[in-house]
Amino acid sequence: MADENSTAQDNATPEQLAKQFPCNENPFGVWYDIDGDSLNRWVTNNENGDSISDVASYEIATVIADALRVRHKMINNDCLILDAEQQKGINYALLIGLESFGELERINDEVGKYDLVPSLEKIPESIRPIHPTGANDTISAFAAALRYMQPV
Repeated sequence: MADENSTAQDNATPEQLAKQFPCNENPFGVWYDIDGDSLNRWVTNNENGDSISDVASYEIATVIADALRVRHKMINNDCLILDAEQQKGINYALLIGLESFGELERINDEVGKYDLVPSLEKIPESIRPIHPTGANDTISAFAAALRYMQPV
């Protein structure tokens, strides 16, 4: 099995990753899709072994797989019981976060324009927005969380 530390994965070729993490239909499996989108090649399977998310990092894929595993276990043990109002509140909070993330991306894009035009004054680092995760697959985490909230 491959070393799960990101340094080893960062140095591996796509072919090596595909061999170490082959496509599979394992429940809650994580695998490397060598033929997938160049930014989102780590795939997570659901409880049926069907692929449900493509993300940029192994770490995010395993977090999604772990969360799905816990959710599945809790549902099977009747521990995850949210009434309609609770589900509505969680969905609302996730949508606020998603909209906020979109606004942050919009502002970052606008700030980036100032960096590209030499005649414009540079925006000081102290007032630039800080990306909450520093990862390009944050949107996938929102999508996965919203997916978890859908009825089984």
